[in-house]
Parts: sequence; structure tokens; C-alpha cells
Amino acid sequence: MSSKIEEVTPARFPAGTFAKISEVLAEGEARSDFFREATQREIIRRTVRNFRRQSRKTIYERKSRVAKS
Repeated sequence: MSSKIEEVTPARFPAGTFAKISEVLAEGEARSDFFREATQREIIRRTVRNFRRQSRKTIYERKSRVAKS
């Protein structure tokens, strides 16, 4: 992961979130690293999910076209 920070955004979290995060951080791990890693994992997860949904949609459309033929 690049150490260069290119984008900054304020975010609000429910009360107690930072305490929960602090409980699971590795020794010496910064909370900002946790947020960056979690964000990257979520981007990947959603990209895969969207790809799978689009693939299923395409499969159903093909089946529908074949059934109509």
C-alpha cells in the first residue's frame, strides 16, 4: 500500500466505534491504517459482488432469450 495520502475525507462513526477498533488493532498499528485497509477490502468485496450480479443478470437474459426462441 502506498504511504502517500492523496485524498482526505471527514467521517462520522457511531459512539464506541473507535474503542472497538482499538481493541483489535495490532501492536503499533495506526487506526488510519486500519481504515485504509478496511476500505480497500470493502471496495474489492463490492466490486466482486457487482460483477457476480451482472454476470447472473446476463445469464438470465440469455436463458430468457433462448426460451422465447
